[in-house]
Amino acid sequence: MPATTPRLRATLTLPLLASATIGCTPDPVATDLDSWYYGLSAVLVENASLAHEVQEFAADIIKARSAGKVSAEKTAKNLRKTILPAAQQVSEHAGAVRPLTPEYQALHDELAAVWSDRAEAYGNILVAWDEADADALKTGMDRVGDLRIAESFWFPRVNAVVEPKGYRFEEFPKTAPTPPTD
Repeated sequence: MPATTPRLRATLTLPLLASATIGCTPDPVATDLDSWYYGLSAVLVENASLAHEVQEFAADIIKARSAGKVSAEKTAKNLRKTILPAAQQVSEHAGAVRPLTPEYQALHDELAAVWSDRAEAYGNILVAWDEADADALKTGMDRVGDLRIAESFWFPRVNAVVEPKGYRFEEFPKTAPTPPTD
């Protein structure tokens, strides 16, 4: 067994300690991506719940229409009490999980803008409904449809950026992923 001197041991040990210490320092970009992923995933669960509410709302209107019993008051109430507040909440919560890294900020801001514009469009639909303005109602509904398409295009584009780093945003998650514990 070869003998080592204290100096040789120090020469071998210091680079190992230095590399181990450097390796333990968290990467701020990776930490930001991690925070953004888990924060936005929770907002995506809220967004999926909103999508479900909108589907139920549309189904109720179709059912009422086929029965000849569409209630303008009930429709406006549902928009005012359920759909609009949920859309506003998703938009607000998206702002609370905005990442710090410019690359991720740009990606996040695109989706946050879609959600903000959607909340505004639902508000415009409600105003149009209250004012019985069929043209403004159609414009608002078309805008929500366009925003839904923009939202769906966001996921494959962003996932192409984050999947190589081990992340994937789900468009309609039932639950938010749980961060790993240390």
